[in-house]
Amino acid sequence: MSAAARAVIVGGGAYARNLIEMAHAAGALDIVAVLERVPARKGECLLGIPIVGDDDLLPDLRKSGVSHGLAGVGGAGDNRPRHGVFERLVALDFTLPSLAHPSAIVSPSARTGRGVMVFPFAAVLAGTHLDDNVIVSTGALASHDCELGPAVHLAPHAVVLGNVSAGPLAHIGAHATIKQGVHIGEGAVVGAGAVVTRDVPAFAVVAGVPARQIGAVR
Repeated sequence: MSAAARAVIVGGGAYARNLIEMAHAAGALDIVAVLERVPARKGECLLGIPIVGDDDLLPDLRKSGVSHGLAGVGGAGDNRPRHGVFERLVALDFTLPSLAHPSAIVSPSARTGRGVMVFPFAAVLAGTHLDDNVIVSTGALASHDCELGPAVHLAPHAVVLGNVSAGPLAHIGAHATIKQGVHIGEGAVVGAGAVVTRDVPAFAVVAGVPARQIGAVR
């Protein structure tokens, strides 16, 4: 059996802890370091993984043979910081692995890009495409033939029904439901518990049952 690939996680918060546990469950990576921008946290450990400094260390880690990187920066409805980390890892020639928890269901006909994370008890059904850096959080459902663009986040227990599409950086809040065939525009935010029955414009913020626009992403 070949040795697990050495990996670094950029980000030292709750989302990074989740990634560490999922990587351990999948058994695919040897996470050797965590990078965190808060200087005072250097020397701490995150679930046993040392925080060795900030992301200025990425080039040196890559040269030392750490081949894989994980974007471990979370975001409450704003996926731009996480995607910025993802793009920096790509630019530095890290491999961005996709992980699925053993309890998740991912259809054999689903397609995934780089750095896709499918969390415990989530489901990705037939014909769905998850582009780079998509998160399907715990208990979320991406039903059949969906098209989720780069850095889309389905929060816990979000339900995206068949033939839904979502543009880059869109965020679907916890327990939200997206009706079949609806399009969620680039960068849009769907509030927790919303029921979306019609298309959502790019960078709109919607909430409620049925969902109505209540603001815009800035």
